[in-house]
Amino acid sequence: MDMLPREHISLQCRQNSLSSYSFLREEFWETRAGARCCLMLLLGFALAAATSTVQAQQPASDNVQLPIGVVMPDTIGVIKLDLTAIDPKALFSLLPNQTDDTGLATVEMTAQASLNTLIDAGVTNLYATIPAEVIPHGAVCLVIPCKDVETVAMYFQGLTAMIPPPLKFVVLKQAEQVIVCPEVIRPKFEQLVGSQQKVNREDFSRGFQAISMFPHQAIFSLPKDLQATLGRVFPERLSSDIPIDFSPSRWVKNVNTLAIGWSLPPNIDLQVQMLSPDGASAELALAETMKLVTLVPNLGDAVKAETEDGQVALTVQADALVGFLASALDAQRQTTQRMQTSNNLKQIVMAMHQYYDVYAHFVPAAIRDANGKPLLSWRVSILPYIGQQELYDQFKLNEPWDSEHNQQLLAKMPQSFADPWGEPLPAGMTNYRLPVISGSVWTTEEPLGFKDVTDGTSNTIWIVRGPKSAAVEWTNPEPWKLDEDNLKAAIFGDAEIAIVGYIDGSIRTIQATNSEENLRYALQYADGTISQIE
Repeated sequence: MDMLPREHISLQCRQNSLSSYSFLREEFWETRAGARCCLMLLLGFALAAATSTVQAQQPASDNVQLPIGVVMPDTIGVIKLDLTAIDPKALFSLLPNQTDDTGLATVEMTAQASLNTLIDAGVTNLYATIPAEVIPHGAVCLVIPCKDVETVAMYFQGLTAMIPPPLKFVVLKQAEQVIVCPEVIRPKFEQLVGSQQKVNREDFSRGFQAISMFPHQAIFSLPKDLQATLGRVFPERLSSDIPIDFSPSRWVKNVNTLAIGWSLPPNIDLQVQMLSPDGASAELALAETMKLVTLVPNLGDAVKAETEDGQVALTVQADALVGFLASALDAQRQTTQRMQTSNNLKQIVMAMHQYYDVYAHFVPAAIRDANGKPLLSWRVSILPYIGQQELYDQFKLNEPWDSEHNQQLLAKMPQSFADPWGEPLPAGMTNYRLPVISGSVWTTEEPLGFKDVTDGTSNTIWIVRGPKSAAVEWTNPEPWKLDEDNLKAAIFGDAEIAIVGYIDGSIRTIQATNSEENLRYALQYADGTISQIE
């Protein structure tokens, strides 16, 4: 095959301690992240990064021997992980310290336990391979060389059992290896392994040789016919909405193989090589890549390119790389936190619906005594509907939230009322609030029902994840009275978005760019005006 690259575009980053990453623990969460950070993360793997020096190209060694099944004729990508070079504790230390981050500690312990199980079963390297045939199914295949086949197979059978339909995975036990793949391509693996047939893909062999000094490696390379097809069908340039004339068609025509090697904390190391068929192709690939660099804020000016004898090396200043990684990690962390906040609100809204099914009216904003004095929050009323009947039974419903008895229960706040997004709140505090303005559902003396919401349940906000200033003890019945002359500040604080639950049960993200008028309409249930909330 004429796939052996003769020229290289090489990028490298090296950092042998975490000292220069100390600000990740201190200033990391004070930055704002937007959708661009997702693009930045993608570009990071496509571009790589370097310190102020470039390490010379390592000479190719003998052909890399890959387990049968890792590479097939239509394989477009292989990721190799060295499990013995993964330290979950060091990896999680990159994240900022949290006052209450038991969830993160649980994930770390789970990751370490999983690694121990696989390593004890004789697994050193784990290969994730992407045959073109699995792309329509949104899946990858795993090839795991091991000594204890039964233990490894059982471990992955447990994982695949949690994958929802319609995608069905199978776990194949072979001599000294386990294969995990979608059911639809099972025959291909069985035939390949059964015949002990070795597939000759010199592009993958050369890619692994180029980054063999790294414990973790990823090679992406297209079969020659597919590369030619994509070169024809990929657009000559991106959408006019993107302010660069990057050409996907030109890039794919001039890059045969993308090889990425990296190591994880405590020693951080990253190198990316774009392997092209000749010097002219390398120059064209470099030109297109540098266009992508300009999309990354605060990184483009720090990236430098040098060419010599057809070989091109890119470098980026270390401090710019740290900022880049912080933004990318921040975006991912905040996305996960927002998803958990949405899940919490969804559980609360569903509990409020279940309360309605039982009592035929909305949950009252407060549990009151015979004289109408508020005693306990509505959150206490819905405890039985979020799986907290035992906690509900511990409350004295005829005493206020801060009585000697009820106050002891503040520390037992369910996780559903805890907000994981943003700066942690004090223990027992929540910012999931019922908004009160004139005309909202929480201003009537008697609880309303769905029939009373004449503006439509899909148009009326029921509950809001408010800013930190809105936080209150979770059993406290104090109403959340909004400043009707400044609804934006009350709902959003200094954030650009807010997560809200509507009466129909939907959870939505709304923008701070909405007008005060539209926010007011969305909070009122029978004003006769349908809000245009974005």
